[in-house]
Order: sequence, then C-alpha cells, then structure tokens
Amino acid sequence: GQAIAVEAARQGARVCVHTSSTRPDETLAQIEALAVTGSPAVSVRGDLGEPAECARVVDAAAAALGGLDGLVSNAGITRELAFEETTPDDFDLLLGLNLRAPFLCAQRALEHGCRSMVSIGSIHGRGGLPRHAAYAASKGGLSAFTRSLAVELAPRGVRVRKIIPGDAMRPSKIKAKLKRNEPALVTTIHFTDPSAYELVSLMGFDGLWMDLEHHAVSLDSAPQLCAWTGADG
Repeated sequence: GQAIAVEAARQGARVCVHTSSTRPDETLAQIEALAVTGSPAVSVRGDLGEPAECARVVDAAAAALGGLDGLVSNAGITRELAFEETTPDDFDLLLGLNLRAPFLCAQRALEHGCRSMVSIGSIHGRGGLPRHAAYAASKGGLSAFTRSLAVELAPRGVRVRKIIPGDAMRPSKIKAKLKRNEPALVTTIHFTDPSAYELVSLMGFDGLWMDLEHHAVSLDSAPQLCAWTGADG
C-alpha cells in the first residue's frame, strides 16, 4: 500500500492515504519529499471491516482532496486456517474486509464521481492452496465482483481494474533482505493505460517466481485525486 501511494504521488497524483492501525507518518513523509504536486498528502484512519466506516473513509478522502478521481482498495487480511477449524467469525472477518469493504468503498467513490477503481487481488483467488479456503473465497469473490462492475460501469466511462501481485513483501522485509545481500523482487506500477481489467504477476504455486513483469495500471490519463485504502500493507 505504501509503495502504491508513493508511486502515484511520484506520477503527479494528490493522494489521501488510509490506514487502520499503523501511523501514516512514514508514507506521508515519502510522498511530501517528492514535492511533485505542491500540495501535502493527507491521511484518514478507519476500520473498513465496519460497513459504516467505508463510507466515512471515502467521504473524508474526497473532502480532503476536493474531489475523487481514483480509488485503490488495498486493505485486506489473511488467515491460514484449516478448513474444519474456520469459524463463522473467521469467515465474516475475511469476507468483510477483503470483499465487502472494496464493494462498499466503490459504491461511495462512485457517488463522488470516481472514474477509476483498482482492487488488489491475490493468487489465492485463481488457484487453490491449502488452509486458505475462506481467504480464497474472499479473493475469488473480489475477482467476480471486479469483472461484473467493470462491465456495468464501462458504458459510463468508469474504469474498474484488479491487480494480482503474487507474493508481496513489506518494506521492512525488503530492507532486511537487502541488508543480508539476499535478492528482493521489487516492481513498479505505472499509471498508464492498460488493456485488461486484471493484471497478474506470474508466480508458480510452488512458491518460486516463474516470471516477473512490469504491469500498467490506469487511474486516468492524468490522475489527480487518488485515495488509497490500506496503506498499512
């Protein structure tokens, strides 16, 4: 989430960063150090697992930015659980944040005139891995939601996309690997015009990278006002 927000700012977008529990200071400092737009980055905090918070967070982002052109739904949670040990509460937690939150945030963003929406998916939504049945259901649902919404909103000039990044490392893990002289795969998202709604980095289910590509993701031809949910990740 932090890397996406910083890259968007580097390309000229004004950014509102959402976090749930962590402080956004480091992300905001990186964005402001770029000094691209001349306007400081802003942040909003909220628990997107709560339905009412989704609308409040999007409203706050739109108010802080003076409008909303793009939305990136990156907030999510994973749980490695045996199928028979997965409780209704576990299921509700995963579906609430990974599927319901992007749905509700997209609804609210559309009310603010948002023209481009990007969700962060998972390889679990495309192939089965053990001990992730509920998580896979949430990400598979996100894929179906993205496809349906993309078709519904396309005639209105609204782009809906999803990225499946494969294995992603937090900045702290990347720094630790580099310090130990271990390889750390880093890719950049470029905000140019894509042709497909779903962008996938290629990763073998044995955990080994088979290929790595730089994919293009579009918020608009000239992204201006962008809200990122889940910069904790």
